[in-house]
Amino acid sequence: MTQLNISLPESIQFFIEQQVAQGNYGTVNDYILHLILQEQAKIARVEPLLLEGLDSGEFMEVTDEWWETKRSQLVQKIQDTQARMTKKIFITPKASQDIDIIFLTLPKTTRMQHCGFLTQYVRH
Repeated sequence: MTQLNISLPESIQFFIEQQVAQGNYGTVNDYILHLILQEQAKIARVEPLLLEGLDSGEFMEVTDEWWETKRSQLVQKIQDTQARMTKKIFITPKASQDIDIIFLTLPKTTRMQHCGFLTQYVRH
């Protein structure tokens, strides 16, 4: 194996030594080797994706305006999803009685599991 000497700030050296002392790695060399292998694996995953992107079709210019449009679309999707998830369902007294009857016919363990689900309904 080849030897490599590097200079590090004291804070980085302290951090590395902490990682080894916590038992995550046997030696400083093991820790540095682990980081390098992680970086190699990341490059191996990303590089084919970049090449696939280059071969995927016509190029387009991505401007600040394009990014702002995409950001706005994403924000709108999130807001729409949140709005759908927070809507309450209002049920009539008759429907409420029907739900109570169905609920009470369920086994006790099933009722306990569904209590949280049923409490989201607002009864009138």
